[in-house]
Amino acid sequence: MPTKNINDPEAKAAIALALGLDNPDSLTDFFYTKEQIDSLLDGTFEKDGLLYQLTYTSRAVPTPKNLILYSEELDRTTAWNAYHVAITPNQGLDLDGNNTLESIVPTDNSNQILRLVSSITVVAGLEYTLSFDAKKSSDLAYAKWSVYDVDHDTFPVEKVSFFSQLSETVSRVSLKFTVPTGCTSINIYLVADNQNQDLTGTLYIGRVQLDDTGSKYIKTTDTPVQ
Repeated sequence: MPTKNINDPEAKAAIALALGLDNPDSLTDFFYTKEQIDSLLDGTFEKDGLLYQLTYTSRAVPTPKNLILYSEELDRTTAWNAYHVAITPNQGLDLDGNNTLESIVPTDNSNQILRLVSSITVVAGLEYTLSFDAKKSSDLAYAKWSVYDVDHDTFPVEKVSFFSQLSETVSRVSLKFTVPTGCTSINIYLVADNQNQDLTGTLYIGRVQLDDTGSKYIKTTDTPVQ
């Protein structure tokens, strides 16, 4: 019987279908165990009339990490600064089925900002991923984010749209960036200056995470997981 590795695109598509995942690229072999996959597919999958045996690549499970404080409390004023936006908790179900999504609604046409109160220590040259569960209302017209480099007083990521990743159904948004040379501290803007944009509509965000390991989401309160 021919074989295909679990990371082969065709194998990933078959596994994702069996697991009920919409996007095969969201499947990584440390998110699902060999036993889980074998129980669904019996260790094989069919493609174009051929039966393939799945093979597995050993990969270390990444250490859980989340540098964001109060990852499910965007309305907490000691953790998040909100300017010209109203934050309301418990406004929708996240991908785990819990009511953690918070609505973000502009209150006027000044600069709309939602950013961390405290900066985050990072390592120059590393790639980090900012991720969160999110959806939009049908009339939402904007969604931008920024990363502020505290050391150089610059924005390596400035008002970049992630609108294309949103739909009216909740999904996981992933935004990657590389820390500039000489930068040791950053701030994250989940909402970044949408002045003069269409002020109608609602953005929903929950379960925010920042990490450099690619680990699954882990909740934080007053202490980061690192």
